[in-house]
Amino acid sequence: MDMIESSLASRLEGKIVLKRKSIVFSSLMLVAGVAVIVASAVIPALENGFLHSCLIFIGGVAAIIGLLLLLSSAFTKQYYYVPENSRLHKRIEYFDLTEEFSLKKALEDKDMAAIENCKKSTAPTLQVVIYRTGKGTVVAAQLQKYVPYTYHPETDIIVFV
Repeated sequence: MDMIESSLASRLEGKIVLKRKSIVFSSLMLVAGVAVIVASAVIPALENGFLHSCLIFIGGVAAIIGLLLLLSSAFTKQYYYVPENSRLHKRIEYFDLTEEFSLKKALEDKDMAAIENCKKSTAPTLQVVIYRTGKGTVVAAQLQKYVPYTYHPETDIIVFV
């Protein structure tokens, strides 16, 4: 059995794609920050004084945030559900070890209500990894069990759509 994180896109080929985040907002933030810095240096009325310092500070902060967001979006990928054109959100819920059989049965039956009714735990012995769309549609889920130092899949990837 494969882990859901590594094989979700290949399992639902055509319905789920792995895309890079958009760089539009981060680029605009970077350009705006640099523009504020340049404008404060070019406009002669702002050469000295408190307003000049504030504009340099605000422009610098905006440029740094834009640069960090740009780097973040360049190196991160996100799952998208093509039919709804929405980003998938990963949620992990932890359950008590005594609920293993009922969780397996609920996943086989694709019954999310039964999963929600299982006894939750703070100890990460059993986890259900759920991928949902922005509208709340459950796309896929998998039960995983903690075996020292790592999680192992207890069920195959359950596809809900």
